[in-house]
Amino acid sequence: MESYHILTAASGKKIPGGLVVRSISDLAREDLPLDFGKVADSKGHLKFSELAKEIGRKPHRIPGLLSFGMNTKRAGKSLADFLDRFIPALKNGAEQWSNELFEQVESA
Repeated sequence: MESYHILTAASGKKIPGGLVVRSISDLAREDLPLDFGKVADSKGHLKFSELAKEIGRKPHRIPGLLSFGMNTKRAGKSLADFLDRFIPALKNGAEQWSNELFEQVESA
């Protein structure tokens, strides 16, 4: 969903290309542990007082929040590992790229 908007904005600015690399920390069928619309501002920064209120109202969601945090950290590391391999491949040309490099990151 978000990728469509990124590519649309890029094409509107006449930015060439068409590659979006994403790291996903939750499955589509999973509910988020909290309503992040209530605990984040319009720029996505956490409002800690609102987060504390939400956790106080729903303490049973703390394990899910911790799990979501670990999954998000893992997804970020996976993205960084992928980019560490992908960016040099772009610089050196397509012959430097292989699915084997991708599979190493994907299975990590």
